[in-house]
Amino acid sequence: MFAVKDIPGEGDLFYGVVQPGNDFWNAAFFCGSCAVLRRTAIASVGGFAGETVTEDAHTALKMQKRGWNTAYLNLRLSAGLATERLSIHVGQRARWARGMTQIFRVDNPLIGGRLTLAQRLCYLAAMTHFQFALPRIVFLTSPLAYLLFNQQIVAAPAITIAAYAAPHLLISLVVNERMHGRDRRAFWGEIYETLLAFHLVGPSLLPLIDPKRGKFNVTDKGGLLREGSSTFAS
Repeated sequence: MFAVKDIPGEGDLFYGVVQPGNDFWNAAFFCGSCAVLRRTAIASVGGFAGETVTEDAHTALKMQKRGWNTAYLNLRLSAGLATERLSIHVGQRARWARGMTQIFRVDNPLIGGRLTLAQRLCYLAAMTHFQFALPRIVFLTSPLAYLLFNQQIVAAPAITIAAYAAPHLLISLVVNERMHGRDRRAFWGEIYETLLAFHLVGPSLLPLIDPKRGKFNVTDKGGLLREGSSTFAS
């Protein structure tokens, strides 16, 4: 519990690192609030996008495909409410996973529009971010194949696997910590994404088959908790 104050906010990595990076390539996108949009830009794409449940990012993509520019101001000028309960937080992320995958299916950033290659790659990274869920679950559950069925996923001695995997994992953790440790602790990031993975695998994969599934909803915020608790992720 002593480490709670040292854990960055859950959104610090996105708003402190990812969005400024997107902005460098003129690919920062609308996130639903704290933004100023030109009426002519919105009108040029027929209003806010309603085909997906993440209308903010989809609207930004549509406008940039029409040639409009975006700018991200990397200053904290406002404060807002966050989810108070883990179940609500997971539900919010599941909606984001579904919406981003829907955008990838119905308005693929790699196809059409006036986007530069860098913009396409930035939007592609955003659209596919939540696909981390399936590989993580496979990584976590693969040992069960050996424990339950004596099936070797990798035909090699444990020491050989460790010799290849351990340096990669160690260097990844060290590099991530050095690059953006102020915005996302590597250890807590692993726990956070592992927790989300089991809830996001469905919402991040099903829209690839049926992008029209799912409905828009606003995440509940502003609730009062009867018992105090420490929140590690936000």
